[in-house]
Amino acid sequence: MRRRDCLTLLLGAALSAGRRLNAAESQLAGRLTATGSDTLAPLCLAWLEQLKAAHPQLSVEMQAGGSATAVKALIEGSTDLGPMSRSMSQAELDAFRARHGFEPTPVLVALDADIVTNMRTLKASEFCCGTLKVSDALKTGELVTRIDIPRIEGATMHYDKFRLRDAIDFAIVSISSMYSVEKGKFTGARIVFGGVAPVPLRAQEVETFLIGKPVTETVAEEAAELAVKDALVMSKNAYKVVELKALLKASILRMKA
Repeated sequence: MRRRDCLTLLLGAALSAGRRLNAAESQLAGRLTATGSDTLAPLCLAWLEQLKAAHPQLSVEMQAGGSATAVKALIEGSTDLGPMSRSMSQAELDAFRARHGFEPTPVLVALDADIVTNMRTLKASEFCCGTLKVSDALKTGELVTRIDIPRIEGATMHYDKFRLRDAIDFAIVSISSMYSVEKGKFTGARIVFGGVAPVPLRAQEVETFLIGKPVTETVAEEAAELAVKDALVMSKNAYKVVELKALLKASILRMKA
């Protein structure tokens, strides 16, 4: 499966094989479960409820805990559907294949922001992160005409930047963040770093780490260390590591009730 920055719904073997579902004539009966991304949970739950309305004998259940929980449940065979807001890694695909003997079936169900031009529609990740300059992503004569951004409810979004002057200035280091917190624990996280790589850098490992964790000083410190563990420091920019850790820690602790 090619790597994609998109929201996908990964189907386990049971959906087609009927591990928990029994088709009698045109009706479904049994239990259908979905475990995974909190971002996709509202959509997935709505689909499950519509399916149940059409098949009253069907029992449906949605558990939201982050994309990582989808992978674990799919590999273990404890869920039928695995909603994910990222693609499975090669290691995860290998683990699924080793357990079940075939690859999971990915179904594209939603996208993040779409960049609409006078010629085509691009994913924001492809448009903004695929080349060093955004202008290089456009063809000759191509103009951006619209940006479609999905509505996200129940989340807190911020943009933090470190700069030398208090007035308007370019960010030396920046963090764009979107967090969802319920009962003191993270249920969703989206973090993108700026000024630390040639293109915006999404911190997917940190996002996964935060899901299910409480909003505490310890968690914030661990997330900050995780964010910079693979940093390649150059001769005159080591200070960016310190600033990035400080910004990320502050953005996480801001979510305290």
